[in-house]
Amino acid sequence: MDRPPLCALLLTVCCVVLLVIAAWPQPPPPPPPPPEAEGKFFAFDGLTGRPAPPTVICDIYLHVDEDFLLCESVLNNHSIVAPYYRGDTLYLHIWSATDDRVCEQFKTFTVPDHNPYDGAESFDIETQIVKQPATWNITSLANQSAYLGSSAGLTFTVWNTEDDTGYSRSYDFLHHIERCPYFVVTLNTTSVYNDQTRWSWFQYQDTTVFFIPVMDSDLTRDRRADGSREPFGFLAVYLETWFMRAGVYAIHYGLMLNSDAQHFIETGSWGDDAREISASAIITVEGE
Repeated sequence: MDRPPLCALLLTVCCVVLLVIAAWPQPPPPPPPPPEAEGKFFAFDGLTGRPAPPTVICDIYLHVDEDFLLCESVLNNHSIVAPYYRGDTLYLHIWSATDDRVCEQFKTFTVPDHNPYDGAESFDIETQIVKQPATWNITSLANQSAYLGSSAGLTFTVWNTEDDTGYSRSYDFLHHIERCPYFVVTLNTTSVYNDQTRWSWFQYQDTTVFFIPVMDSDLTRDRRADGSREPFGFLAVYLETWFMRAGVYAIHYGLMLNSDAQHFIETGSWGDDAREISASAIITVEGE
C-alpha cells in the first residue's frame, strides 16, 4: 500500500494544530487607555470676582512613585499643554510671579469624565485667589501694666482695613506642611506657674510662646455690592495674665502666616515660608 507523501502528512498535522489553537479560549484583549484630555487654566479673585492677573501661575504635578512630578507651569488664561487622562488627580501649586500679596495655594483637581454631549475632549481648571492687604494693623500695647487676678489680661486686635483682601490657608503637599494663620505671643520668661489657659503654649529656649489658631474669615474684609462688609476683617484675642508671676516682661506679639504649629513644636520653626507681622512692648505684671 502506498504511503502518503511526508509533506502531505506534515500539512495535515499543521492544520490540526491550527484548528486546536483557534478553538482554544483566548484571553480578552486589554482595555484601551482612558482618553486623553486637554484643558485650560483660569484664575479669578475670589473677593472681587474679577479675573486674576495674567502672571498668576499654576504648577501642575502628578503623584508618581511616592513623589511629585512637575509636568508643566501654566499662566492664567492659558491652555494646558501636557495631555492628561480622565480620572487623573492633578496636584496644583498656584502662585504669582510678580505679586507676593497673592496667597500661595495648594489644591488637587481630578480630570473629569467626558460627557459626549459636551463636545470636545476638554476641561477647565478654575480657581479663586485671595490677596493679602498691604498692611495689617495690630494693636500697640505701648508699655502697659497688667494685674494678677481672675479677670486680668491683655487684649490684642488685628484690623484689615483694605477692602477685598484677606487670607486663604492650604496644605503644602510638596513639603508636607500646613500654611495657616496663628496669633502668637512670646514672653521672655519660662516662669509661668499655671497653664490653665485656652491658648496652646510651648517653652522654647528662654521664652514661653503662646499661640491660638485664627480663622481665614477673621482676616478677610469682603466689600459687598451694597457697601456692607462681610466678613469685616477684625480679630480680637484675649490673653489672661493671672498665670504669670509678677514682674516686668518683654512681649512680642502678632500674626504668624503660612505657618504650621506642630512643625514649630517639633523643630522650633513655623515653616520656611512663615511670615510674621508683629510688634513688641514691655509690660509690667503687678500683684493685687
